[in-house]
Amino acid sequence: MRYALDMDIAFKTQLRPNNRQRTYFAKASGTARFCWNWALAEWNRQYELHRDGQGDRPSGMALKRQFNALKKTEYPWVYGVTKYASQQPFIAFQRAFSDWMKDLKSPKPAAVWISASRPWPQSRGAR
Repeated sequence: MRYALDMDIAFKTQLRPNNRQRTYFAKASGTARFCWNWALAEWNRQYELHRDGQGDRPSGMALKRQFNALKKTEYPWVYGVTKYASQQPFIAFQRAFSDWMKDLKSPKPAAVWISASRPWPQSRGAR
């Protein structure tokens, strides 16, 4: 009997965070969301200046450097979570805008919001 060698194996994992972990996850997610939205607002502002002939075209890495320069004085609460929560959104932001610039017909990257109807996921059926 022959078996397919290209079989995919998947594992389903459920997190059951305690209250302290749930709070930390919420802070990290909120920090990442804030960084994405900050980068979007700043990119839009800088892109308008670039279109008017003032300044360079914005990039995700330049925005990351600007945010890192500001975070100690303006946003010290980002130090309360892992550094990746405030750094990875800029990398994803750069990729999203690079992809959008290649194909301007696709939708422009937008702000990320948390829905009031779907707040932080509660553990359904957790024992």
